[in-house]
Amino acid sequence: MNKIDSRTGIYIALGVAILLVFAYFLFGKNPSPVYSWVETYRADDRQPFGTYILFELLSDHNRKALTEMDLPLDSLPALTGKKKLNYVFVGEDYYYYRSGMDSLLSFVHEGNSAFIACKNFPYDLLGNIEGASCLYHDVQWQKKGLLSLNYANDTLHYPFEATWDTTGYDWGYLNRDNCEKEGGDVLGMWENDINYLKLAHGEGFFLLHTNPIVFTNYFMVDSMGFAHAEGVFSYLGEGDILWDKLSKLPYTNEKTNKTEGPLKYILSVPSLRWAWYLFLISVLVYFIFYAKRKQRAIPILPSKINSTIEFTETMGRLYFSQKDNDKIVAHKTKLFLSYLRSRYQLTTNELDDELALRTCLKSGIERSKIDAIFKANKLLSFKNDTTDEQLIAYHQQLEFFYKNCK
Repeated sequence: MNKIDSRTGIYIALGVAILLVFAYFLFGKNPSPVYSWVETYRADDRQPFGTYILFELLSDHNRKALTEMDLPLDSLPALTGKKKLNYVFVGEDYYYYRSGMDSLLSFVHEGNSAFIACKNFPYDLLGNIEGASCLYHDVQWQKKGLLSLNYANDTLHYPFEATWDTTGYDWGYLNRDNCEKEGGDVLGMWENDINYLKLAHGEGFFLLHTNPIVFTNYFMVDSMGFAHAEGVFSYLGEGDILWDKLSKLPYTNEKTNKTEGPLKYILSVPSLRWAWYLFLISVLVYFIFYAKRKQRAIPILPSKINSTIEFTETMGRLYFSQKDNDKIVAHKTKLFLSYLRSRYQLTTNELDDELALRTCLKSGIERSKIDAIFKANKLLSFKNDTTDEQLIAYHQQLEFFYKNCK
């Protein structure tokens, strides 16, 4: 008798534990896949094709205030005021109202800038800015290729490979001959054709990119991809940044973009909610009193593989497989010197005392800090085995300069 009671207690405890776990997954948040290859371009998405890393880059590195804009484009005039702003959109397609596109055109015409990276440029944009007729772009299905970016006096070459798809990817580009005739400034190339173009509009300008996917986390975890994005966004104008997150959604579904759990409606109606609770209690009672007696033997199934660990290792290899501290130092130095040239109009052929003095006077940074950066650069330039500690120290010196210079 005691043995039977003991077994019954074990079954009851096991049933309650299973019910609690079951209820947690039902009433809790909808489970999402360990990783997703959907191109969301959302700033809060850390999956391969979100833009979390890009959003953090724009927040921390460019010394510009970054604001998420969750209002329609019609709100741009109210946000602008008297200060200059940079509008940024990165997404697969561009959804908008006609009045919103008119607001964007006026926003740029008044002296602001707009960066748009998408697969298909808005037709209302193409017909209202000079030189936009070359923006009717072509696509090519390809796995591998080369992106290049005109950065200051140098050209940054970034090879890419669409390794997540065995067949390739649809890479967009603009016709080089047409765009050069229209008078646009070519800033970046995809193979031998244009993928990054600057077009003036009134007192401002548009920056248009045909390959938004290169700004996703998948490419940004690579040091070359990160450097490529830094170069692309270095062409933004003065002023803070407005990140448009609303125009990534179809305008007919702007308020229903979040997935709701299947039990949300049931739990919102009292009668249905109590019916659901009664059903769960009935399942528990059945399990306790009848499951052992009538249930057939359950075969042992192999345990599921924990794909979370696999995903973590995969994303880690994307960054660490090409770890080259010397190359990273060279990229950071190139970006720093280009910053001095573009912001302070300094000649950076030689890192001598004269350049250090001029940098100190124009940036407002202490001379000792400037000398330390130049000294670290000279030391690391002649090394072929830069350590992680030296790279981190050099990075911190440059970040101090960017955050505190005038």
